[in-house]
Amino acid sequence: MYKNGRDVLRASGAAQSLHDEVIAIAAAQIEDDGYIVETNPGPEKNRSIAKGQWPDIVASSTNEARSTLFLEWVFEVETADSVTREQAVNQWAGYAETASALAARFALIVPFESVAQARALLDEYGIEGPLFYFEQNKGKVTVSLDDQR
Repeated sequence: MYKNGRDVLRASGAAQSLHDEVIAIAAAQIEDDGYIVETNPGPEKNRSIAKGQWPDIVASSTNEARSTLFLEWVFEVETADSVTREQAVNQWAGYAETASALAARFALIVPFESVAQARALLDEYGIEGPLFYFEQNKGKVTVSLDDQR
């Protein structure tokens, strides 16, 4: 996870692999909903939303009349070890603020077992946006919306 080019949290190899798998699965689902999706898995920096801000997934739509891209969604994926106050303050809040300034929405994707903790942090810091969760079952990862937020 990066903020302004510095390492905020070093994910273990297994956590990073899961993180990147969730990015790929969520990105495919978002793309299936008709959005143009760009991702920043691992250390990759493919699409920023502002200087030094590289969220995990950026979803845009087009205005067919002018072929212009419009930012619609900014998603950040966390693993169990990265659902922390530090991430909420140093990353989620900034992404949510930038997304709002660009008339887009911020959403967070966390492990199912971290939903309550993530919800509490989002509420504590006044970070708006839906909360999604992922689960692993028999080697398959699924991403779903937490409808309690």
